[in-house]
Amino acid sequence: MSVSRYNSASDGRSIDIAYGNKKASTAIALNELLTLDSNGQLIPAISTSKFVVGVSLTTVTATDDNYATTDEIQYDAARDGDLFVMAVNDAATAGFVAGVERAIVNSGQIKGAAAGAGEGRLVRVKKVLTDDDLAVVELITNADSENV
Repeated sequence: MSVSRYNSASDGRSIDIAYGNKKASTAIALNELLTLDSNGQLIPAISTSKFVVGVSLTTVTATDDNYATTDEIQYDAARDGDLFVMAVNDAATAGFVAGVERAIVNSGQIKGAAAGAGEGRLVRVKKVLTDDDLAVVELITNADSENV
């Protein structure tokens, strides 16, 4: 499951289109959370990612002509107040309630359990949808996090 936007920031804009160079030879799915590698190139976010720059509006597969290049791709830049619906890897985990901060498992799923050592706490749970193993989450963008 990819992430899906639940709302936009309070300014009423639904997306904030930005462009950035992707890492060469890296597949990127549509609606995937993105972060930056050590060279400042866009890559899919994973559990050890410390920040999210946005959500991919572009798909790149191994069969695409630009797969091996660092071409610019389009993404929806992360903003304070953005809410997303994401899958939860274990919605029945004790302590998984609104208000807790969680790491992502991959760019489309969050952890039900607390973040472990070396994992970035990238989202704050707003509402748990336990019947569907989903949660409405907001990206953490406060000064205590490394998120943008």
